[in-house]
Amino acid sequence: MNETEEAMRQKRKANLALAIARGESAAAWARKNEVPARTARRWAKDPKVRTAIEAWRRRALNRAIGRMASLALKAADGIASLAKGAGSESVQLRAWRAILADQMAVSKFSSLEHRMAEIEEQLRERARDTDHAG
Repeated sequence: MNETEEAMRQKRKANLALAIARGESAAAWARKNEVPARTARRWAKDPKVRTAIEAWRRRALNRAIGRMASLALKAADGIASLAKGAGSESVQLRAWRAILADQMAVSKFSSLEHRMAEIEEQLRERARDTDHAG
């Protein structure tokens, strides 16, 4: 296989990874791209393609989280404004507690997400070390 054919195959694998990350099946992608379904399924199992799929999904999730964070700031400002303007101290207290409780929940999630990313990286390093040793 020459360099041009190999480059084309890599481009198709990258397109397959993106399609799978978006929820399309390998078989559907294969039909649209005139690739044998068996080949698409084999490519979809390739560790490099799986890594690309996960990377696309992480990017999409990070973008969604970014959008939600922006909206969360607006929501927090709105709740704080309502709390300040509430006539009843008990309503103000409930609003302020809600803000603090939500902030603590987000903080815990963020910490867990960071720890999981570190563990995943350690596992990838171990797998690479094992591959190179064997």
